[in-house]
Amino acid sequence: MYKNSAITKIAIVILLSGGIIFFGGTRPVRWMRNAGIVLLRPVMSAATGTGRRLASLTSVMGAEEARRLTEENQRLTAENFDYANLAREVESLEAALAFRDAAHQKLIGARVLAYTDEFGRESLLIDQGVDAGVKKGDVVVDAHKVLVGEVSDAGNNSSEVAVASNAGLTFSAILLPGGGNVLARGMGGRTLSIELIPRNTSIRRGDFVARATAGAGGRERSIAAGVIVGEVSGAAGGFAAAHASLLARPETLDYVFIISSAP
Repeated sequence: MYKNSAITKIAIVILLSGGIIFFGGTRPVRWMRNAGIVLLRPVMSAATGTGRRLASLTSVMGAEEARRLTEENQRLTAENFDYANLAREVESLEAALAFRDAAHQKLIGARVLAYTDEFGRESLLIDQGVDAGVKKGDVVVDAHKVLVGEVSDAGNNSSEVAVASNAGLTFSAILLPGGGNVLARGMGGRTLSIELIPRNTSIRRGDFVARATAGAGGRERSIAAGVIVGEVSGAAGGFAAAHASLLARPETLDYVFIISSAP
């Protein structure tokens, strides 16, 4: 009995499938198919709307995640910048302490507040002045013990530093490695005119010029100032002359160190 019922159901399904296939082009079948589409359209629209809402939600979630990742990246970048600044400060302090120990000179650390370049005259404004022991004429160096310039004006809590290559500034210098005392004169544009070079002095392009300073106990110390560029030319009075390029880059400095001179 069960087998007969199953066979009957299978036969009905086969007949219906065949009828739909065979009479698919007739008007009644088309009407039934269209009616089914009309009845199923709300369901299909609801499914489509749900899919669109899911896609929109996914897009919003993606934008939110992108915004969160951007903010996290900005935070990490700021932290790395802080770490880099701290590393530079530590490096500057270590270099200054090593220089102080080697030169036996008193150093005063100062933060650079501003850099200016007015008609080729470069200067720095620093946050240390007379109250900290800074005086006009004190030599100023960077963290690498390279000459920056000298204090041109000292206030109570701030000072102005004239860059060594400014026109009109002069200082006694030493040629390295050959030796020999010369005069360095600022010409502006980060250029020094090296004058009063004895003709028998060994000097060539790439040699260094150092400023001579007096250390503790009257001992002379030298501070790297520039490097010889171009060729050595003859000059009147039995001396030669050359040009040097300033080693320091004042516009990049965050800190400097003042070598306190005797009153």
